Amino acid sequence: QNRNIDEQEEKEQQPLIATDAFDDSGEHPFVSCMTLEEAEKLRPNDKIDHRDDVGRFLLAQVVEKQGSMLKVHYDGWNSKWDVWSDYTRELSRFAASGSISQRL
Repeated sequence: QNRNIDEQEEKEQQPLIATDAFDDSGEHPFVSCMTLEEAEKLRPNDKIDHRDDVGRFLLAQVVEKQGSMLKVHYDGWNSKWDVWSDYTRELSRFAASGSISQRL
């Protein structure tokens, strides 16, 4: 019976999560949003990933630019769903083409 108590105590001292599941190498496979410098370089016809109004990242194309405002067309969607998005205020909506929308 002491053996069972020892095993139980050992289990209770173990972390609740697998700490070896975290990669501390500094290189992570998840690619986040664009940098401001990358967004500033966007021009009409550039392909991007853009987060729509319900939070999904979709493959899209820049169709117009006015200062920091970009008109974004979602591939495969009617142009009535095109949106204007200001990358200086909504940078988290912009990502490199396919970096989020094309993940398996």
